[in-house]
Amino acid sequence: MLGAIRELQRVLPGLVVDAKVSRQVTAAIDVLRRQRKAGTLGEFAIVHIGNNGYVRPQQFEELLKTLSDVPRVIVFNLKEPRRWEGPNNLIIADVVRRFPNAVLVDWRDFGLNHPEYFAKDGIHIGAAGARAYTLLVVEQLQDP
Repeated sequence: MLGAIRELQRVLPGLVVDAKVSRQVTAAIDVLRRQRKAGTLGEFAIVHIGNNGYVRPQQFEELLKTLSDVPRVIVFNLKEPRRWEGPNNLIIADVVRRFPNAVLVDWRDFGLNHPEYFAKDGIHIGAAGARAYTLLVVEQLQDP
C-alpha cells in the first residue's frame, strides 16, 4: 500500500492512509483501536497487511472485528515470493468470508497476471502498479 499512497490520495481526496514499512498485524490492530476510540474510522477501510511475516487466524479476525462498524472493508491478499504468502492468503480469505462488511481483492492473482506493475523483487509497485491498485479500490467502493 505504501507504493500507492500518492495515487490513492489523488483519486480519493481526503483519504487518510496510515501505512508503515514492516508493520505487523498486532501493531495494525492497535492503530485501528486508537482510531476507533477517537472516532476517526471512515465509511471504508483498506487493509493490506501480512507481507512481513506469518499471520495467525485469531489476529486477522481481531483486526476485522475492530472494523466491524465500518460499512466497507477492502482487504488485499498478498503477492510476494515469500514462504508465508500462501498460508497468510488462506487465513485472510477464510477470515474475510466471515465478515459481511469485508471484501477480498485478489492482489496475488492480479499481480501474477501483471508483473509489469512490480519492481524486480515482485513485491513493490511502481507508478503503473499504484494506478492499478487504486483502481481496484475504486471498483470495490462502487460495487454495492
